[in-house]
Amino acid sequence: MPTATVNGVHLNYRIEGEGPPIVLMHGFSTGHYVWDATASRLAERFRVVRHDHRGHGDSSKPPGPYRIQDYVDDLVALLNYLGYERVDLVGHSMGGRTALLFALDHPHAHH
Repeated sequence: MPTATVNGVHLNYRIEGEGPPIVLMHGFSTGHYVWDATASRLAERFRVVRHDHRGHGDSSKPPGPYRIQDYVDDLVALLNYLGYERVDLVGHSMGGRTALLFALDHPHAHH
């Protein structure tokens, strides 16, 4: 899987499908893989972007603690790295908090 270096960490990510971009964000103590079944279905209509948050999965695990704002900043940097200006967001648990804060901080970057 590809890796993007953003904010001093390496984020493991996966992109599949074609269409408007949708970002699936996992919860605490899991990784992008929790979305496997959902991603395969969504990839029929969307470009599905998944990543392992810092400290999770195969992404860098710098010393913590991590704040939700760290995950938001990483998401902003990853989307810039990938060249996406507007995305749809789906998050579970910690990923949901990340999506909510991202939407509040960047109201024009999501649908």
